[in-house]
Amino acid sequence: IVQQQADNKKLLLDKEEIDRENSELSKQIVELEKLLGESQGETQKLKMKLENVESAYGQAGQTEVDSIVGKIKSRLSSEHEKYLEIKNAIQERVDCGLMHSATIGVSVKGQELFRYKIGTIDRQIFRLASMTKPITAAAILICQDMGLVSVKDEVEKYIPSFQNMKVGKVVDGKVVFDKDCPVPMTIEHILTHSSGLGSGDVGNLQWEGVKVNELEEQVEKYSKWYLDFVPGSSQLYSGTVALDVVARIVEVVSGMKYIDFLKKYLFEPLDMIDTTYKLTEEQKARLVPMYQINEERTNSFHKELEDRYAGFDGIEEGYTSGCAGMFSTYDDYSHFASMLANGGEYNGKRI
Repeated sequence: IVQQQADNKKLLLDKEEIDRENSELSKQIVELEKLLGESQGETQKLKMKLENVESAYGQAGQTEVDSIVGKIKSRLSSEHEKYLEIKNAIQERVDCGLMHSATIGVSVKGQELFRYKIGTIDRQIFRLASMTKPITAAAILICQDMGLVSVKDEVEKYIPSFQNMKVGKVVDGKVVFDKDCPVPMTIEHILTHSSGLGSGDVGNLQWEGVKVNELEEQVEKYSKWYLDFVPGSSQLYSGTVALDVVARIVEVVSGMKYIDFLKKYLFEPLDMIDTTYKLTEEQKARLVPMYQINEERTNSFHKELEDRYAGFDGIEEGYTSGCAGMFSTYDDYSHFASMLANGGEYNGKRI
């Protein structure tokens, strides 16, 4: 009986040791998932450790070991299949002529797990189009962190010409007066696409492009526009108008040109070395070409459009729009996205 009790105690201690090893291995599995793109070496180390556990605790630990090995293989296989599916989907679109080129990637907690390029070069420059908007939103939130502004503030507090806005309607293809706006527009309305500015048929018929390079001058024009609806009463995307107002407010409260504010508080601390509104000659050589899709959508090469160094149709080159028009690279924008995903921090720096 005494011998049996001693054996049982030893088995219990062995089991506790295995549980501790399993707990440590589970933590390493999580780390492996974060670093999946470079996981072959780590996976081998983990397998060696598993073999050590198996050797040390024999058959008693075999079930636990098999379970962990199975989980590793399952998770790695699942992640690999997901990324392979993404890669194949892009490849198919390029092969059939729907796309010319692409750079895609997946990062988790600042660690890049997957990247795939087809038809692009290192530091390829892309037109950000509406991915300019998140940068503008970040800029105004930085101003709020500084105590310069609140997103609850009315726009007219910073741009007085936005007082007494009016709502319009379309009659016989023309924009006409509908009613006086009963509530003021706020910064939050703009950020949530519920301002009514440039958000529908009324806004589309008033849009004539941007023919100036000064944000202040263009935003003053928008203050004379009819709104599509009363701010806060509806929600509809404003593609090329409303976020310019936010960019202008950044200028007003900071006393800086919008591009200078972005450079100081976002681009430089985030190492966004190729993000800009106006390309240098060297950057122009890295700008991704634009193509027009053939109606037949065959694998014949698309017609390449002429060089466009304005960041968006209808916007003058160099105009610092809060809506669209920036240029950037995959790496630059991934730094910005990682900062957002990490709660406002990048490489230990609070943005």
